Amino acid sequence: MLSGYLQYRMERMEGSGYKLHNYNWSGNANLRLTHWGFSLSAQYVRAQHDLWGEKISWGENISVVDLSYNLKDWQFGAGMIMPFGRYDQGSKMISKWNTNEQHMRLDMRMPYISISYNLRWGRQNRGARKLVNADANTDQSTAGGR
Repeated sequence: MLSGYLQYRMERMEGSGYKLHNYNWSGNANLRLTHWGFSLSAQYVRAQHDLWGEKISWGENISVVDLSYNLKDWQFGAGMIMPFGRYDQGSKMISKWNTNEQHMRLDMRMPYISISYNLRWGRQNRGARKLVNADANTDQSTAGGR
């Protein structure tokens, strides 16, 4: 399965003594491959840059890769946060009187492992034995028999 989106933004902001433009690409890509109980998933997010007044700000650029294996009610997994590039979030003032740029950048390649077990809570239906769509002429009709 492959999903995602790509977005191109063009923004213009006018104010007292300034006319500014912002052009940028952003998007999200998700990939998921499954075979024989294994599941490989990857995600990459590039945040959109927003122009408001004389300031451009952007959210988180992030990527994740994960490999997991399902065995009955158990799931074993391993992955890494930010295997591609660096985490980045920030803003930039583009006034002709004051220009500065702020970034929160982290080189945070963070590996992880996970082990989980599926606990079955509540009432479990062993077999469907309820009558469904039965009218007066039907002897017996069950959901399991359809």
